[in-house]
Amino acid sequence: MRPVPIRVRLTLWYFLILALGLLAFAFFTLAVLRHAVHRTVDRQLNEHMQAIQQILREDENRSLAALHHDLNEDVELAPDVTLLEIWAESGQIAYRSPAMNRMQIPGIQSPSLDRPGTRTYRHHRLRVLVRKVPAQGVHYTVMVAIRTQDFAVAAHQVESALWIAIPLLLLLSIAGGYWIAGRAFSTIRSMIAAAEAIHPGDLSTRLEVPQAEDELQRLALTLNRMLARLQSGFERINRFTADASHELRTPIALLRTRTEILLRRPRSMEEYRSAHESNLDELEKTSGLLEKLLLLARADAGAEELHFSEVNLTELVQATAAAAAPLAEIKHIAWSVALPATPVNIYGDQAAICRLLLVLLDNAVKYTPEGGKVRISLETTEDAVSVEVGDSGVGIPAAVLPHIFDRFYRADTARTTDGAGLGLSIGQWIAKQHGGTITVESNPAEGSVFSVKIPASRK
Repeated sequence: MRPVPIRVRLTLWYFLILALGLLAFAFFTLAVLRHAVHRTVDRQLNEHMQAIQQILREDENRSLAALHHDLNEDVELAPDVTLLEIWAESGQIAYRSPAMNRMQIPGIQSPSLDRPGTRTYRHHRLRVLVRKVPAQGVHYTVMVAIRTQDFAVAAHQVESALWIAIPLLLLLSIAGGYWIAGRAFSTIRSMIAAAEAIHPGDLSTRLEVPQAEDELQRLALTLNRMLARLQSGFERINRFTADASHELRTPIALLRTRTEILLRRPRSMEEYRSAHESNLDELEKTSGLLEKLLLLARADAGAEELHFSEVNLTELVQATAAAAAPLAEIKHIAWSVALPATPVNIYGDQAAICRLLLVLLDNAVKYTPEGGKVRISLETTEDAVSVEVGDSGVGIPAAVLPHIFDRFYRADTARTTDGAGLGLSIGQWIAKQHGGTITVESNPAEGSVFSVKIPASRK
């Protein structure tokens, strides 16, 4: 079955809701009209009944002839219009209005009705009120009635007008709703066309954002933000691929050149050994680079898993600092470690945190000249622990600081040193995986301070 377009579904829902609303309005209007008619007629019946009661009680010696005269002459009663009958206790008709005779309505002997009611007599629909009225020592039965045909005809006309107007309004609503839905979806069609025109090779195009502050505007903004993230991701992948190719091309070219030179003529065992040792050293560097690239690739894909457990961070910092200390001794760098007296435990991956610390310590030694200083400290707060690695090295220019965690990025002052510029990227990923952050403060020629903050307990 072919799905119904959303434009048609919206129109049908709009039609259904409007139809139910109009029907409810029609029934409510008719009910209010009938209630208003009955209330008006009942008020007139009660007024006529009060006037009759007053006439009957005015004079105890009133004759029937005088009674007929007073009732016929009463302007408020309008005997030519009002249907009125009065019976004596014997059942004899004491008075019958001319309107009763003119309309050929038979005598109505009815039980007392304390409240007005509707009766039908010979095709005449009447609103009737019957009461017992004591007067002159006699209990009269008084019946007052008003024809409601005229009111019924008016109500029927209103009802007919409603049943004619409602279908017309519904037809207009279908056409109008379909047109309005089309206008509303014209913006979506434009967005679809613009999205289809975006080429994978060029994600710089953005959708036009509607001026109205509505869901369509938020949709366009959301899609544009998504396109910006995709563009950033593609650019990052392309840059990562280009940088990785560049980093791998250099050692491969160097290995190939050395091998070609080595094979041009016979060599002595010492020359072969020296060449193989150089090649092995280069292969170890390349292997380390590939390992870092694979780790970052797995991290981007969410496939790199860390194994969390309770870690004594005090012992880990002390052991890592001891492992990196020989690097500082070679350059005669002053080495200091400040640790709290009590153990500091966190929940994390011990190998990953060790790798993060080694990255920071290696950089501190690498960019600190001979005779400089490197310090490692561990501090705790109520909700986090902080490991700081500071040095008195060359420092980092302010323009470079925002980029030092980018992959393959190396500042101008560091390009003469070994490394692919991946260590800080890996360190930042490790810190984030532990719910922490890594920040840096640095001034050129004054040194740098890297600070890693990790939650004290994160299970």
